[in-house]
Amino acid sequence: MGPTIELKLELDESLWPVMTDIGQFENAVLNLAMNARDALTEGGKLTIATGNAISDTPPLPADLEPGDYVRLRISDTGTGMSPEVVAKAFDPFYTTKEVGKGTGLGLSQVHGFAKQLGGTASIASRPGEGTTVWLFLPRSEQPAVQPAEETFFSAPVKPRREGDKPRVLVVDDDAEVRASMVAMLYELGLSPEAVGSPNDALAKLARKEPPSLALIDFAMPEMNGQELIRRAHDLHPKLPCLLVTGYADDTGSRHDWTSAPTLRKPFTVDRLAAAVEELLKHG
Repeated sequence: MGPTIELKLELDESLWPVMTDIGQFENAVLNLAMNARDALTEGGKLTIATGNAISDTPPLPADLEPGDYVRLRISDTGTGMSPEVVAKAFDPFYTTKEVGKGTGLGLSQVHGFAKQLGGTASIASRPGEGTTVWLFLPRSEQPAVQPAEETFFSAPVKPRREGDKPRVLVVDDDAEVRASMVAMLYELGLSPEAVGSPNDALAKLARKEPPSLALIDFAMPEMNGQELIRRAHDLHPKLPCLLVTGYADDTGSRHDWTSAPTLRKPFTVDRLAAAVEELLKHG
């Protein structure tokens, strides 16, 4: 979320299970968090809270059937929205953001995700007082299960000599994600180097020979991954770039900037290997 935003977690340890796809749920949470970050123009606080919601305590949204639900609340202390904007916030294709501004998706997609599961989303906001979005997901009677562990293969993408390992530039503002991608690339027999910001990446590209490939996160401070790819291509037009994103659908804006291929988060090392090999082969 960046150094100017305080992240507060209020997580109930006795949550009921819900039946959902982990990747879709992660995308919903990430999109809400990124929308909140866009609203926190001068910093502030983002709170993510979870809890169980029984039929009448607290009162459920009017469009929910009586029952048991898991409630997710994401609140920010940002600019907030007028009643007119709140009334349209879940409408498809509605946005208040200018072209090239902001990084989150429309709230309609998050609302649609919750409705598909038999739940709903609701929103409250006032100008200057921040925004709160609630997701209500129906309780599942089945016990929670852990996903199967992903299989990481140890062989490189393609056998390479020590002095012939393609250099891969990793650009991501999250230190843990950077470290994870670097570890995967080492596993694949490549030579990764990582930076934590778009400006650091541009500085490196300006003073060094270009790498064989760049892996670029979509949502970052300073500029998003789309803009970074465009500016990287100003320096090195033939640099192969892979846009790494956790968003459900960024293609509408992405192709306004670049035709770079996209790798969706979360991904396995197998998927990363396939994407990297394709780009190294064909550029």
